[in-house]
Amino acid sequence: MQDTTLSNDGSIVRWDNKWIEEMSREELLGVLYTIVEYWFEKEPDCPSAKDEKEPIKTFQVWSEGYSTTGQYSDATFHGEFSGKTFREAVEKFKLTCSREAQRTIDLDRMTYWGSKFFNNEQDARKRFG
Repeated sequence: MQDTTLSNDGSIVRWDNKWIEEMSREELLGVLYTIVEYWFEKEPDCPSAKDEKEPIKTFQVWSEGYSTTGQYSDATFHGEFSGKTFREAVEKFKLTCSREAQRTIDLDRMTYWGSKFFNNEQDARKRFG
């Protein structure tokens, strides 16, 4: 790997005698690309390398309906998005939302305003139509 300087916590602070904070976006992307290439050479069986072999699929993204404090809604179809996994498709859906709406999407719980995401209409409509 290229000449690097690490901080006490192990993070890179210098790369080829240049401070990371002084680098342009393009230079930082180049550094990241080099690090990833190096990592893949050392760890060819890492999970990310295996994921590369998975085919990209198209998923329907639905959120279940809800009924709370006098408010009600049926299941909502958000569109079709591609990804290797349903989670990846939901991540792409999130990118199409406004910043305010993005804050209501929890990718760890796979929810939108607390309503679960589903990849088909039938499951999304089970609880509240």
